[in-house]
Amino acid sequence: MERSIDVNILGTSFKIKTDENPEYVKSVLELYKNKVEHIKTTLDIDEPIKIAILSGIMLADELMQKDTEYSKKLRKNTEEIEQIAEKLIKEIDQALS
Repeated sequence: MERSIDVNILGTSFKIKTDENPEYVKSVLELYKNKVEHIKTTLDIDEPIKIAILSGIMLADELMQKDTEYSKKLRKNTEEIEQIAEKLIKEIDQALS
C-alpha cells in the first residue's frame, strides 16, 4: 500500500511516496538528518547543497566500510569451513583405509 511521508531537510519540504513501512522510512530519514546535522556542525558549512552531498558521501562511505567488514568475515568463515571440510575428508579417508 503506497503511503505519502512528509520530509523536511535543509529547509526543503516535499513528500515521498513509498510502499515501505512508514516507521522504517522515518528511521532512514532520521539517520540522514543526523548525518546532515553532524556535517553542519562539524564542518561549519551553511550551503544546503554541499551539506546534502557531503552527507550522502559520508553515508555511502559508512555503508561500503560495513560491506567490506562483512566480506572479510565471510571470507574468513569460508576459509575455516574449507579447512574443517578438508580435515573431515582426510579423517574419513583414513577411516575407510
